[in-house]
Amino acid sequence: MSAFSYLMTDAISIRRLTATSTTGLQTYVPARSATAATIHGRLEMQRKIIVNKAGKETVSEAVLYTPDAVNEGDLIIDSTREWPVLQVKFRRGLFGATDHYEARL
Repeated sequence: MSAFSYLMTDAISIRRLTATSTTGLQTYVPARSATAATIHGRLEMQRKIIVNKAGKETVSEAVLYTPDAVNEGDLIIDSTREWPVLQVKFRRGLFGATDHYEARL
């Protein structure tokens, strides 16, 4: 349990990336035709330049704080748009365990 759980109470819709084919087709669970899964967190609009895994600079438009694990490539669904997760960092708590995740979108 995160020390900041009381701040991360919004219901956030997510589709988890499970596979990418050789042609670039991505598969998500739940599928795009189904209702998205829900995690708890806080979504903030916050523009920042980040460096992705490929070493390229890109602009992150938002950040998701959540106690639930997220991975790069997952889709976070807001009321108006789907945000791909560009970068994930985990933050440690006082006792060394993972406290929460910060996902740049």
